[in-house]
Amino acid sequence: MSYCVDANVFITAWHETYPPDVMSALYTEMENKLSSKIILIKPIFDEIEPILNKKSREQLENDHPVRLWLTEKLNIKETPIDNGVNQRALELMNKYETDEGPRGANSEDIKLIAFASLNTHKVVTLESEQEEMPKKKSNYKIPLICQQENVRCINFIGLLRECNISI
Repeated sequence: MSYCVDANVFITAWHETYPPDVMSALYTEMENKLSSKIILIKPIFDEIEPILNKKSREQLENDHPVRLWLTEKLNIKETPIDNGVNQRALELMNKYETDEGPRGANSEDIKLIAFASLNTHKVVTLESEQEEMPKKKSNYKIPLICQQENVRCINFIGLLRECNISI
């Protein structure tokens, strides 16, 4: 099984909930078990500490540690999206009125869902499930849209469990 991962998963884990200086064993386990299972589509990959200009190795390590870890330790490369994904994303954007405001899923989120849907992958996000369905579709978040579109969606802990990662 492959997992289409939202940018918030690795950024938040690295900087907030599971920093590698405290949870190094977790990162070692992820390096051993996730490298062939993670998909970062280009729009999501671009959200993860984008490198806008040439930098020294030291600057990269300081300014872009998550990006370096993903590319060097997990050997993850951006996955391009094709016209089929873009077309499906446009359909979903219209259906869920994503251009009406920033409270729900954005265009990158919709492309993530479209890619996962067309390629039968699971979506991984840190966004919480919405207990009540919002009145406006523009307020739907990733888990609710996935549910509506029959795309499996799990959180980071679900990913770790499914990949038998424990420390």
